[in-house]
Amino acid sequence: MSIDECIMVFRHVSEIVFKENPSTLFRALDGILGKPYFNASKLEEAIKDVLTTQGLDKDAKFCEEGKSRGSCKV
Repeated sequence: MSIDECIMVFRHVSEIVFKENPSTLFRALDGILGKPYFNASKLEEAIKDVLTTQGLDKDAKFCEEGKSRGSCKV
């Protein structure tokens, strides 16, 4: 993906994952109590959607063991 595509996807995923983001006060209280600021299942689904949109298997690994990481620096 190009940088512009990555930015667009990041914004889209952020909207999905943090859509029901509580107010600052509730986020602070959740932080004190050790609760996450987002729903992990929504993040997982958003990532799987990105993978399938890119023509990959939704359960594809981000970095396979034993393979070179390549030259991507982003």
